[in-house]
Amino acid sequence: MKKLITICLMMATTMTIKAQGNLTQLKSDIIDELDKEEKVYTPSGSYNRIFYYKFIGDNLLQVRQFSGIIRSGERETSDVVSITIDMTKVTGVFSNKTNFGYKCIVMYGADDVFNIQYKYEGDYEWGDIIYKTEIALASDNKELIRLFQEWSKIQTKN
Repeated sequence: MKKLITICLMMATTMTIKAQGNLTQLKSDIIDELDKEEKVYTPSGSYNRIFYYKFIGDNLLQVRQFSGIIRSGERETSDVVSITIDMTKVTGVFSNKTNFGYKCIVMYGADDVFNIQYKYEGDYEWGDIIYKTEIALASDNKELIRLFQEWSKIQTKN
């Protein structure tokens, strides 16, 4: 009986270490894609992009992007939206278009999965936290979509 318990514990430990290794590699791959800071354009030439990201623990990702589009010839604004994503609550990740007309990564999730804060030019502090069940990230990176889908699956299993 002791041998059986020992074997089960060893298998569980091995699976946990393997899952942690997969998560570490997955985050590394996400970093590689986010580091590209790719712009997504509207048909008129305006754009948006993710310009900042930070992992918080195993299941949270914070990204920042502009709260609106940057028109051709304009400088990038200090109007920013900060989005914190709880990957344990994400139920869907796919490509779509925003109201502004640029392609984006849309994520759906359970209650309080995304908390959003805005900061506008001239403000010195972030606004109140708003909770949403759907967000649009300024990216059309197919590999990033696949990685987010995989991360969501890993997190919901744990």
